[in-house]
Amino acid sequence: MYYLIIPFAQAYYLPNKDRKNLCVLTEALVTRIISEVHGNASEVVATGVEFEHNGTKHFVGASKEVIVSAG
Repeated sequence: MYYLIIPFAQAYYLPNKDRKNLCVLTEALVTRIISEVHGNASEVVATGVEFEHNGTKHFVGASKEVIVSAG
């Protein structure tokens, strides 16, 4: 089996960098993932994030996906 390792920027960021619904923010700290219970109690869906950037708290809601990356 052969695996190809591609850097994040080449694989995900560069092909999507001009999308209007993409914002990459550095030096931010996610303080809370906002979630809701859907259907039965076993289905929890993330609906947004709360984060701090430059000493200010922000909230961003999502209609489809919440992607949190760290590194």
